[in-house]
Amino acid sequence: YISPTNKAQNFTNLILLDQSNGVTLSSTTPGTNFFNRTTQMAFFLIDGDTLIDLKIADLIVLTFGLPATTPQAFFSTNIVANLAALLGVTVDKIRRVDVVSANGRTRIQRRSASSSRSLLATYYLEVQIREEPPSTLSGNNLALSVATYNLNAEIINRYQSGNLTEQWQNDPVLNATSIIEFGVQEPQNQTTAYLSMINQLVIERQPGICRERSPCETQPVLIARDSAGHIITKLGSNDQPWQITATIIGSPGVGVVGGIANYSSGQSQFTAFGINATGTYQVQFSIITPRGIDSSFVTNINLTSDSSSITVALPRITAKQDVDIDVISKNEIFNLTTAIVDQKSQVKLDNIAWNTFTWSAAVSLYGSLQHQSNGILIQNLSSTVIINPQSGTITATNLAISEVGAYIIKLDITTSNNQYSIPFSSNCIIVKENSTTLNAITSSPSSNITYQGDYDKFVTAGTLETLHCTIYNYLTVVKKLPLNTNIILAKGSVNVFYEMDNSASANRSQISSGCSELASDPNGISDLVLSNLTCAGTQYTVKSSSISSSSSSSSITASNAGLIAGVVVGVCAALALLAAATYSAYKYKKLPSSKVAGQFNELYEPLEQPQLGNAATTNPSSIANSSSQQTRPLSGQSHFNDQRVHTPVQDGGIVTPKCELIDFP
Repeated sequence: YISPTNKAQNFTNLILLDQSNGVTLSSTTPGTNFFNRTTQMAFFLIDGDTLIDLKIADLIVLTFGLPATTPQAFFSTNIVANLAALLGVTVDKIRRVDVVSANGRTRIQRRSASSSRSLLATYYLEVQIREEPPSTLSGNNLALSVATYNLNAEIINRYQSGNLTEQWQNDPVLNATSIIEFGVQEPQNQTTAYLSMINQLVIERQPGICRERSPCETQPVLIARDSAGHIITKLGSNDQPWQITATIIGSPGVGVVGGIANYSSGQSQFTAFGINATGTYQVQFSIITPRGIDSSFVTNINLTSDSSSITVALPRITAKQDVDIDVISKNEIFNLTTAIVDQKSQVKLDNIAWNTFTWSAAVSLYGSLQHQSNGILIQNLSSTVIINPQSGTITATNLAISEVGAYIIKLDITTSNNQYSIPFSSNCIIVKENSTTLNAITSSPSSNITYQGDYDKFVTAGTLETLHCTIYNYLTVVKKLPLNTNIILAKGSVNVFYEMDNSASANRSQISSGCSELASDPNGISDLVLSNLTCAGTQYTVKSSSISSSSSSSSITASNAGLIAGVVVGVCAALALLAAATYSAYKYKKLPSSKVAGQFNELYEPLEQPQLGNAATTNPSSIANSSSQQTRPLSGQSHFNDQRVHTPVQDGGIVTPKCELIDFP
């Protein structure tokens, strides 16, 4: 261990002096170092392959603003000992004590003119507290750092609660003067924050538009004020802010969700506050007793505030995929997990076992893609749907898909009392051969397609993942292109990026013929018109669309029209054609290494009339209401922070409008 060159030699502990840098290239000892307290810069000498470990102790700098006094009247031989007793530290932890004139301060940031308190201090007492820097690296280093941060929080809490000022006044040495203001430079910070003592907690904004077990649409906002009525910007330390908790008044058994919030930036930070039962309630907000403060502090100052009456309605809920399943192999066993979430906030409901109803779900493949593979959903005797009411998850287990292609899985989720019926559809799942490895797409893929169409419209309608599956199957199943990656959809108008395996002669031949067919079929995907095609680096000339520019720019909702011939022609044939094949699915936009949520329009409220989903299933699974998760997902991590929502898809069908038939001779 090599001490800084500006260490005070007459102290056993490390005390730094304000002197010039003593480290030069002519210094002979590797590791010779100097630390400038004002600039917080360290200088040290490195010689050859010498390894340097720079050990810095966390520092707390306290600033007490004092009224006009003489240092002689305040300072005594016991001042350091009295400060140590006041702050709850040993004497050796206090490294420096200075009295600085208010007119000559250079190191400490003065309060601004707009501050809630005027700068009345004549002198500032600066006290530096820190541990001794460790001479070796060990597991104890972290414990010392944690102790310093806890001490910092306790000192701040004691001042803001009034405890520190009260003890100062009761000290026989320190009470020669009084604290006008108090600031703290916290560990790892370069500026001093001046603090206020709390006097009142008030509700600035009442919670509102609340639904059972879901975050209220209007979150409560509480503010703290000092005795002068000014808003307090900061309560507590940076790493341990004060917290506010919410409790229900006079309704045992009714609780809150998201009922604890930090106080920062001049207000509480509630983001998920809600109530777990319907009805009308009143909520009490109160300060949680901070570190180092007696619990009577909150009661004595009465730091509580009661809300007005809050009406809680039935929840609006939907289902959201818990773990993404992007690629699996043919006949590979996998699980699909969804969760019940609040429709607006997308926050997962942790407990869905309210009231007396039970949940059930039926699983099936979505069968109305414009282009689809011929695989089936395989369910065996061990396949089941597991409902976990405590975690709010629904898992379809031991599933498999029999053929390669792109698929969407449906879950029709219902409650036993018919209060909720929630159709859910998964993301687009790519099924590959067991021997095939799908590669990651590079930043500049050699194959891409541009379709004229409204990308945002697919996002808004929640059909982007249906489009994903449709295009993938169109390329691989219909056009037989040898893709060796998944596809990426991106805005502008609708861009499709992918790679193909052109290493074998047969593949190159298939790429040539398949891309030629693709270029000659500009209307192969409903609602889109092909405008640009590049396959494995080769640009193809796209055939002109048979659809007029005016109609191609609008939403094209018809599938390919069948031939209508005969002596009877219905004037409504075109209308029926335009109403054919409705698609809906997914909700997020895929970009390389990112997922962006779109807008969700589906809304599932309690049904006024009993309504159950009628999902067609293959080998219907048994339904188990279980509080434990019995199987594991295939792979991947939870994506609840991605705001990824899968809206339900409806099996398509021709909607026949009412019309007259005209008989031509």
